[in-house]
Amino acid sequence: MIPKKFELCRGGELIVLGTDKFKTETLTVTLTLPRRQRSARLASLLFAVLKKGCRAYPSVVALNSHLDDLYDSNIATMYSTTGQMASVGFAIECLDRECVPGREDVLRGTVKTLEDMLFDPLLDENGLFSVKTLEREKKNLCDSIRASDNDPKVHSYQLCRSMLFEGEEYGKRSVGTVEDVMAVTASDITEFYKEFLCGPAPTFFYVGKRAPDQVLAIAEEFASRIGAEAREKSESVIRPFEGDLRAVEEEMSVLQGKLTLGFRADIDTTDPDLYGAIIFNDIFGGAPYSKLFQNVREKKSLCYYCSSAYDLFAGALFVRSGISNENKDIVESEIISWFEAIKNGDVSVYELECSKRSIENYYKQICDSPYLLENFHRSRLISGMDVTLSESIENIRRVTKDDVVRAARRFTLGASAFVRGTLAPEDDYEEGEEDE
Repeated sequence: MIPKKFELCRGGELIVLGTDKFKTETLTVTLTLPRRQRSARLASLLFAVLKKGCRAYPSVVALNSHLDDLYDSNIATMYSTTGQMASVGFAIECLDRECVPGREDVLRGTVKTLEDMLFDPLLDENGLFSVKTLEREKKNLCDSIRASDNDPKVHSYQLCRSMLFEGEEYGKRSVGTVEDVMAVTASDITEFYKEFLCGPAPTFFYVGKRAPDQVLAIAEEFASRIGAEAREKSESVIRPFEGDLRAVEEEMSVLQGKLTLGFRADIDTTDPDLYGAIIFNDIFGGAPYSKLFQNVREKKSLCYYCSSAYDLFAGALFVRSGISNENKDIVESEIISWFEAIKNGDVSVYELECSKRSIENYYKQICDSPYLLENFHRSRLISGMDVTLSESIENIRRVTKDDVVRAARRFTLGASAFVRGTLAPEDDYEEGEEDE
């Protein structure tokens, strides 16, 4: 599946991924913005308010009932990040008209509903969004923030990331603090709403069997009403960690300790070592056959879980582990030891082949989901990474042991965050975490 690109009016862009694999049509409308706490905070609140109704459908019940009449079509809001950039917008999913009695054009009807929500929202006599609705959504967002703060696994990760990316947007909590959210007013989100409509030109991404010229007509009509500025380009600066290791330890009323180690590398999305880095992460701690899983968890039983994840759009790799407090130093030492082992060439043929096949299978599975397809291509478009799924698979197949070792040597450990549990086994039990 090769995506086709079209330029729209007012600087917009349409990407069509034609496929007859699905019985649904998926269309996303997104604006690409620099990753900022303010944008994330206001977008989260604005979209939550917009989904509560519009002038044509003035309540949640009326709006959802109308979508049910459109054969259970769905309009979801989107806020996703790619490195230092963020995608803000909406995702439509509806039945393909060939699956609908009378071949009703459900996509056009659902797009019209989104236009009603976005361009004709419910405003009060002062032209502002409802204070009552906003306050309710602020409370919901604050509850989500508090839930993250009370999750030791998330808290340890956020502490590590904030140290590894100190002073950079990537290191900050996406929406800010409870105090930040509670300070938002109806005027704030109304002003952000106007900025959204007149900001960067949108990108439309379509997955389905409809002819490209028909999708183009729908997108052109929508694009004529939104966006006035040039699309934002990626401002991500991927660089290695510099300075001494940063470490922090905090306590929480939980049973299990949570350890997170953060690494950085100057490998961007155009770097020849990118695919070597992807496989390095997989062999290090990204899979059941990885060094960390097989040795730290299985053979030595030093942790409940231990795995790594690599954000290729930020050049960041995080190792996260659930452990008993007394094992903190030895687990950290083991993780670093296996990191050094790979840098010194400890990569077997079995590990390399397992990783290649696993990642190739993952890429192939992307083709089974319109949302995964959309996310794959949109994130690479934002980052300037001009590569298809088939090309990605070929790049993975070509990776050698030397490529993996060379990529590993470009990573530097920069941060360590440990959340120490203060509960004794008889005080509490964290159900299910042993199986992570």
